[in-house]
Amino acid sequence: MRKLIVLFSIVVIVGLASCVNPKLSKLKITLNRINKECPVNMGMIGKLESIKLDENENEVQLYISVDEDNLNIDFIRDNEEMFISYMKSYLLKVDDKKFEKETIDAGVDMSFIYTGASSEKSHKLTLTLDNLKDIYDNPLSEKEINLILLEGEIKMLNASCPFFIGEGMKIVRVYDDGNNVVYVVMLDEDLYDVDAIKKYQSEIKKEMRENYRNPTVKIFIESLKSVEKGLVYRYQGDRSWKSYDVTFTPHEIRSMSQPIDIYNYLY
Repeated sequence: MRKLIVLFSIVVIVGLASCVNPKLSKLKITLNRINKECPVNMGMIGKLESIKLDENENEVQLYISVDEDNLNIDFIRDNEEMFISYMKSYLLKVDDKKFEKETIDAGVDMSFIYTGASSEKSHKLTLTLDNLKDIYDNPLSEKEINLILLEGEIKMLNASCPFFIGEGMKIVRVYDDGNNVVYVVMLDEDLYDVDAIKKYQSEIKKEMRENYRNPTVKIFIESLKSVEKGLVYRYQGDRSWKSYDVTFTPHEIRSMSQPIDIYNYLY
């Protein structure tokens, strides 16, 4: 009898082992590798802190820490459609589709869980398995992808407006005029002379170039480069409404940007 029980136990164990989904196992290996790269800067969205497979929810979960000085969780909640479109484009941007394909093969969804770094508020957005299949089967052109990403980044910037970038100096609006992304910078004319901007333009541009070493800014510059747009800082007096533009042409954008592998860090 004891031998029969032992034999039955072995059969059950072997049977259970054979039920393990090899595609899930393969996906777990990839997720472990991605976690070793975390945290990963995702631009204005924030940082990917970790990624895991939740087998109870049947989904891959990406945990993203949001810098609430740039973006808040309520804005994400109120603009779900825009963020879902943004994240679809983010996946399309990746050259290596291995992670996306393994997620589809494993038959699971993909969720992005955004958490405020200071408030600890959170919001979850999900791309269903059907969404992922649609992304994989219907790729967009590189320019279409980059335009969607840039549009999302501009909307996120505007959500933070107005925000101060120095004493008596704040960005009040960001928009795409067709050829350039334009930052409208309002100046307190008790502190600044708009006419002086023209005089010190070269010094201002030099200082701005230094700021482009910031990883988040680098990603934005790469977005501009990819769609061949320039960048304009439109300084405007708060009383006179006089304005002066400091412009980086598409050629200058190309010269200051360097290739970055932000979209392939996960793979």
